[in-house]
Amino acid sequence: GEWGGSLSAQVHEIGHNVGLTHSGKGAKDGTCKYCSYADQSGMMGFTYNEDNGPKMCFNSAKSWQLGWYSDKSVEINPLKDTWNGKLVGIADYGKKDLLEENVHYILLKLEAPNQNMSYFIGFNRKTGINEETKEG
Repeated sequence: GEWGGSLSAQVHEIGHNVGLTHSGKGAKDGTCKYCSYADQSGMMGFTYNEDNGPKMCFNSAKSWQLGWYSDKSVEINPLKDTWNGKLVGIADYGKKDLLEENVHYILLKLEAPNQNMSYFIGFNRKTGINEETKEG
């Protein structure tokens, strides 16, 4: 089918409608023609010309931006703070028997104030709503 009719292209475009930008990776110096689409860890990177898939979600940075899993997210400055906890996949969100309070988390944001950037970490496990994820 046409790219515009594929599930991942539609989810990708909905992502733009709610304020998300592309999830790229690689050279930012113009030597990589499709770097803004190179990330395959979530729906805001590469899109797939498939009718029913892939079954995957947004990556950690986009999930943080959307405020998803905010009750199971933690933000630290690694230059000042320490953190002790366990990351679990998004498919485990809501499983009360697995998610102990102040132990299990879905998202971790590392703030790097001196570099004016942040790093978002999540466990992109291939199961449940993320079972066809292409990259970790």
